[in-house]
Amino acid sequence: MKTVLHRRAIVMMMAALAAAVCYAVMPSSSVDRMAFEWTLRGSINPPYILTGTGTNLQPWQITLMKHEAEVLPAMMPRMISLRDSCAGTFQDSPPSAIDFAVIFSNARRIGVKHMGFSSMLAWPAVDPIALAALEEEMAAFDRIVLAAPLARGLQPDALPPSMRRASLAKNQVRGDLKNLPRVNRVAVPDGILGGENALTGFSILEGEDVRKKPLIAVWDDRVVLSFALLFVLENAAIPIDSIEIELGKSIKLGKSGWHIPIDDYGQLAIEFQAADSQHDLAAEQLIDAPDSSSIDWNAALFRDLQSTQERVSLQFAQEIGALVAVIADRSSTAEVRTFFPVSNAWQIGILTACVVFLTVYAGKSNMICMVMYSLCAALAILGQWLVWSFAGQWFNALPCLASIAAGGFVAWFTRPQPVLTTLPKPAVRPEPIIQTPPKTPAKKAASPRKSASPRKRKKSG
Repeated sequence: MKTVLHRRAIVMMMAALAAAVCYAVMPSSSVDRMAFEWTLRGSINPPYILTGTGTNLQPWQITLMKHEAEVLPAMMPRMISLRDSCAGTFQDSPPSAIDFAVIFSNARRIGVKHMGFSSMLAWPAVDPIALAALEEEMAAFDRIVLAAPLARGLQPDALPPSMRRASLAKNQVRGDLKNLPRVNRVAVPDGILGGENALTGFSILEGEDVRKKPLIAVWDDRVVLSFALLFVLENAAIPIDSIEIELGKSIKLGKSGWHIPIDDYGQLAIEFQAADSQHDLAAEQLIDAPDSSSIDWNAALFRDLQSTQERVSLQFAQEIGALVAVIADRSSTAEVRTFFPVSNAWQIGILTACVVFLTVYAGKSNMICMVMYSLCAALAILGQWLVWSFAGQWFNALPCLASIAAGGFVAWFTRPQPVLTTLPKPAVRPEPIIQTPPKTPAKKAASPRKSASPRKRKKSG
């Protein structure tokens, strides 16, 4: 009895000590993160992004990347479209620099402060007065985002200032940059890229499939952004330097922003279908549009849908609204799940029950003790998964497992040793000594003498 009580006391103390140490050290540690990821991988397939530290202030958050997105008309941005129907409304067809100056002036009149212009402003020859009027109207916006097609040539050009302001250093991108598209010039010469209030992103990349939706590219020592990504950043007032890019995973829009899934080549990893916007105003209707409207035109996206332009440019213009909607909508790109830790009262209660269980079975036989300890470990792991799956909370089973390991170690080395007893040998009864008289040697018997055989007499004649 004394040995069993002694064994139980040691098991209880060591198990409680191991549980207390793990309970105090484990939260927000790298081991706790590994345990959560191990549980996560058993239920959810990648790609996903894990953030947080596992505490109540910063719980674990899983961002599940989506591969498909449904673009609804309500998600589309406010758009101003230039169609073939504008012929006869403006001075020239296609519109000239002075015509675009009129478009920009009327856009500001209805309340547009942030303009996204998805086409390249370029003409073979521009009237200086018309160019000055256009630049003045562009400078009147709070911010204007322009688009330019990029290409790669034998003779590299310097990165335009409006595009450099909207670019990142290479060391701000994690991953192999060799997979990204390489560019070194604007595909359309003598394009108008705006002044100090303008930022420029690329629309299409020569030699790249427009259906792939590239979001970043490399120009010399900088990483330039696509027009769609840049328009979303400006519209959401997210500083360009705050975005985080990890190739093959995502582009995180700001420190507390959402994730845009991308592949190893910097392309959008979501498939979607183009949709019509609920608020799509024809460019020629701007002239007669009222100054005040119930529609918020604070930010507007301009697109050129004229059939006279190249097929690739037309396809980009048709899809740019849906692309912007997908990037701007948090629910379209990813699903976020939050896992708060189980309350301290529940954790302490579970650990106390575990220690009591180990203490009770420490007094059993060694085989029963080890079997029940193994069963307790299995129940702890199962409980961790059940709480994670059905309650949406995080219960780390490692303190329980540490308690079981410590208790099992002590129980194994303090197990009672079998006592070997030596049985007394049975008494051997002495056998009676029988004295026999000494044997006298027997006399040698005389051998009988051989009788002489009588000789045969010879008969005489």
